[in-house]
Amino acid sequence: MGGHRLSRGGGARARRVRETRPRAGRRRGRGGAVARADHGAVQRRSGGGLRRPLAADLRLRRRVALGLRGGGRRLGAFRGQRARGAGRRGRGGGAPRGARAGVPVTARAVRAALVAAVAQIGALAASGLIAAPLDVAVRERVALSVAQVRARGCPDGGRAATAFAYGEAGRFVTALHAVAGCDSVSVFLEKHGGHVLPARVERVVARADLALLIVENSPAAPLRRAAAEPAVNDALEAIGYYLAVPTMDNKPLRVTFGERRLATMLPDAVRRELAHAAAIDLDLDVVRLDGHLLPGLSGAPLVDATGAVAAIGSGGLQSGAASVSFGVPATWLDALLRSTEPVEIAARPTPGLFAAALDAAAPDPGPTSGPSPALDVLRCDGLDFVEIGRRSFDDLARATDDPVALRQILLTGGLGAQQTARFGFRVFAPLEGGGAVAVPDWMAVEADPFDGVCRASDDEGLLSVEFAGTEVADLWEVQVVSTAFEDAFIERSGRFWEVDPNFTYIAPLTRIDGLIVNRKTAVGADLSGQTALAFETLMTRGPIFTGAVALSEWWDMGRIQHCAFQPADPGCAPVRRHLERTFQTILGVHLSTFPLI
Repeated sequence: MGGHRLSRGGGARARRVRETRPRAGRRRGRGGAVARADHGAVQRRSGGGLRRPLAADLRLRRRVALGLRGGGRRLGAFRGQRARGAGRRGRGGGAPRGARAGVPVTARAVRAALVAAVAQIGALAASGLIAAPLDVAVRERVALSVAQVRARGCPDGGRAATAFAYGEAGRFVTALHAVAGCDSVSVFLEKHGGHVLPARVERVVARADLALLIVENSPAAPLRRAAAEPAVNDALEAIGYYLAVPTMDNKPLRVTFGERRLATMLPDAVRRELAHAAAIDLDLDVVRLDGHLLPGLSGAPLVDATGAVAAIGSGGLQSGAASVSFGVPATWLDALLRSTEPVEIAARPTPGLFAAALDAAAPDPGPTSGPSPALDVLRCDGLDFVEIGRRSFDDLARATDDPVALRQILLTGGLGAQQTARFGFRVFAPLEGGGAVAVPDWMAVEADPFDGVCRASDDEGLLSVEFAGTEVADLWEVQVVSTAFEDAFIERSGRFWEVDPNFTYIAPLTRIDGLIVNRKTAVGADLSGQTALAFETLMTRGPIFTGAVALSEWWDMGRIQHCAFQPADPGCAPVRRHLERTFQTILGVHLSTFPLI
């Protein structure tokens, strides 16, 4: 560090290392070595070549190395000393009964825990908690009756949503908030030659957020309604146009247990916003869903295994890094067909609540234009991620799966309410559903096709977050994927890593809804002796694995301690700023999670 500026360099020696050493993970030829910490010793792994994405690693490395495993002598790819103290979190924590500080988890205990977890996931699948995909033939039949809704001249700009044929010929059902207050509406029939036909609102049921459109000369056949409301754990599938993508897609969902009355699901601020907008009845009983009901899926049919409409896509509530979504029961469809309510409704926008159309910045789609431009979709190894919104620290903290560890991080960073009130985060989630990842809002995010991950980074090159996800068949494959994720990060970093036991779980945390999550911290050093800090979250539920790791390229404990005791030193201002940004980055990765269902 020179002067008052933080630097990753370590003088002339460090510069020579950077100039002569190829970037880790991109070496060609044989004999490339990757340094790894293992009980204080350095292991070398032969064999070079380009780094493959995780999906390719899976095909080559079918080994059960417990990346999601907790402490003990081996902590996935972060290997080093034994984990101490991190698992002592009281009731509901991740430590097994009888675990003590400094006592490694034996191989027998790990095997027993793994067998129990596999049995648990098997029980979840048997009980229907892991949804089975819709039959392809049924999905194709439903798709023939689905259209994209485009509205223009709306108070908040152009909107895009989904509709489906129902009732008499030429009638389509959509969400009222997608078309209310708009000058013109049209539908795009992708499965019928890509025709765009004008539409108008014929009937509405305001309290259920439903609208019935008339579309002249529509060839789409009407869907049928399910005979009964879906039950808890029933598998549904949304078919529609999320994020205004040019082609129709499907999104598996599942009905979850929880409060169904909308008013009791909402935070006070959102409840007041809805009451002011008069957009939907707060006493409405809704279908609560596991999964992100993404923008554009408002009005989408949520169909059961037979292709019958069980619910209509409506909206979602912010719940930490992830979201809780809901649909309107299909039993309201008959009321919509008979409704005599006035259709001239100038609904006020309710940002952040509905899975409706895109926001005011979205292009204003014309009645004869092609599909609306899609939002950015990032390919992060095996899954496509999209930005689903921005959250404050308080938004994320309310849904933490480990409040004790969260308090420990805040205390260590010396962060109070005044500092965390300034923290903002961008949240990215897989289109397929799964764990959402939070990164600081001052980071730029892009997909790295070479390394097979998505990477968020600051403009100084000192802080970054790497994240990726993939589908998994079972818990054994989760172990392979999570270990490959760690190994790839270590190889790219080019550092020796040693676990920090104070912030590393001694065993994975398991939540009642099937979430399994492990978190680890490690300190690394490169050949110049420059130290870095990494914090990792590995999580899985059902068929999805998501991993995220935060990296601070500069972690000089001597300088940090000096500034803690000499806060008046003018050279400590950039150190304090870097520490605050580092802990914001760590908090985002720590608060990355699956929604509670």
